[in-house]
Amino acid sequence: MKRIILIGNKSFIQQNLFTYFKSNNMKVFKVKFDKIKQFKFFDFDLIINCSNNKNFFKKKYEKKNDRNLIIANYIKKLDLTFFILSTRMVYKPKFRIKENSKLLPINIYGKNSLLSEINCKKILGDKLVILRLSNIIGYEVRKKRQSMMSMLITGIKKNNVILDNNYKKDILPIKYLCIMILKIIQSNYKGIINVGSGISLKLIEIFKHIDLNKKSKVILKENIQNHDDNFSYETKKLENIIRFRITKKNILEELKKIGKKI
Repeated sequence: MKRIILIGNKSFIQQNLFTYFKSNNMKVFKVKFDKIKQFKFFDFDLIINCSNNKNFFKKKYEKKNDRNLIIANYIKKLDLTFFILSTRMVYKPKFRIKENSKLLPINIYGKNSLLSEINCKKILGDKLVILRLSNIIGYEVRKKRQSMMSMLITGIKKNNVILDNNYKKDILPIKYLCIMILKIIQSNYKGIINVGSGISLKLIEIFKHIDLNKKSKVILKENIQNHDDNFSYETKKLENIIRFRITKKNILEELKKIGKKI
């Protein structure tokens, strides 16, 4: 049985991973990032970092803001596997993105994530697993750093939703992210892998399956500022490793569950 550490504090992904791992009888422990130097890592097999410095999302790359790199340096002499939760924003946006597709970040977060991957790889080599995540969806409402789903849920609650009418996103429900990460762990895979559904939906289609009361006023716009273009993943590599595939029906069912919570 793998012994797992989740680094972070109240992260949406961390909370869901912790609950899922516990339900599957995994030995899992949560550690705040500022407590890592007080924690005995040698009792565990792998670390998943769910923590980020807020400046990592909005300022030019600095090593002091790269928590992945700080953790990598701290554990480099230990026999541990380190999982980085990276992003599809390291790629040039397009459909059917593969792991060897062109790397061309178009925003600060994507650029910083790519540099973080490169620097951690230099330190940890084959002890590193880089998960480049697509849009992870679930019931979450953030105040400081808005996610796509958080903004959509907030808009529905206020009965006023503004959507970009052009762009399609590869979305993956948090339930299936947890399943996939556990299967990747069990496969003992090392390296880079894209983690998404391979299924892209327009925001209006996502909205329609969440807004169960059909009361929200919808404003459709084109070219909303800060869009990051159409994208989807080619998921054959992922499916071959974990022997698992998600369907559009699975996604729509999870969207309806989010709507019920609202």
